[in-house]
Amino acid sequence: MITPQDDLFGHQTPAPLHEPASDDAGVTLFTERFWYTGHVVPAGDFVFNVGMGRYPGRGVTDGYVGVSFEGRQFDFQVSRHAGERPLDTEAGALRIEVLEGFGRHRITLWPNASGLSMDLIFHGRTDPNDEGREIIRKGDTLYSDVSRFVQMGRYDGWISVDGRRFELYASTCWGGRDRSWGRRLELRTTDGDAHASRFPPMFYAFACLQFEDEAVHFFLKEKAPGQLRFLGGSRSWLRGQGRAPVAITEVAHDLQWDLQAPSQSVTGGRMLLRFADGSHLSLRLRSLSGRYFLKGGLYGGLNGWNHGDDRGALHEGSSRWNLGDTQDRAQLRSLADQVLEIGDGQRTGHGALQCGVSAGYGRYGEVAHLPTM
Repeated sequence: MITPQDDLFGHQTPAPLHEPASDDAGVTLFTERFWYTGHVVPAGDFVFNVGMGRYPGRGVTDGYVGVSFEGRQFDFQVSRHAGERPLDTEAGALRIEVLEGFGRHRITLWPNASGLSMDLIFHGRTDPNDEGREIIRKGDTLYSDVSRFVQMGRYDGWISVDGRRFELYASTCWGGRDRSWGRRLELRTTDGDAHASRFPPMFYAFACLQFEDEAVHFFLKEKAPGQLRFLGGSRSWLRGQGRAPVAITEVAHDLQWDLQAPSQSVTGGRMLLRFADGSHLSLRLRSLSGRYFLKGGLYGGLNGWNHGDDRGALHEGSSRWNLGDTQDRAQLRSLADQVLEIGDGQRTGHGALQCGVSAGYGRYGEVAHLPTM
């Protein structure tokens, strides 16, 4: 069972908190992570991401902030030595404050060379969805053992890009967040990386979806159509109602893809979700224009900088992208938060979807030749 304390850094390793521990092996990296996604509805054309990672085996804390709108993406990246402050949720100009576990989180990014700054409050609106643990073993080797929970909510505050200030309001700025910790596979997708990730035949979908009165989160991995590798997540309702989340048991999907895009991009489709209490949701999906490509947040690595790398006592970076430029999109690859409008025939909601397919999966072959993540 997760508790509000799980919102804090400090999930344990064998070593004292201020000393690096030997939890990393091969392509496996012990990671604690905060992650946030938000988008302005109903247009869905303004989307942002924030992340922060703690790597006790390397003595490193890093993070990023990214904003995408009007066909452009702007990113700030930062890394610091954890030193004697291994549990401080700050790195350079970026700070995350857990004001109330499962409740309010404050995210601040003070002015820096990237041109980005922000001061946001995330308001946890629904009960958190416990995804459980994903464990991947091959023989006697443990490659992944990760716990994660997801919570949907609203944001208010402001974001500034090159002096242009955007006011955000809880009524129209929807989104979610996750907290994860454990040993996870390193994702390395930069062209020319000698240790680049190899993807077996697979379809994956990570969804954070919500209506006004409930939310759904799931993480699905299939090694072939209908053949599960992993499924976690649940259906949840507004906090304080005393109604426990219900685990998801099945995801049936029929997605349409943009065949003109230089990377995998969903345009719409349908999903049928079934839950442990016998209930189900039949959802229509319509993709909106908002995209945040997570490579800007170092997912998969960017220009030789990967999550958890030691970049010195304090190092900050930034990047800017034209999402209409084929070369930029090719470098950003496929892994993105795609903003969706969802409907069940009676209600309209919104959310973010990360999904992709690799060659050999057996379906969606029209886009399988494009980068998987």
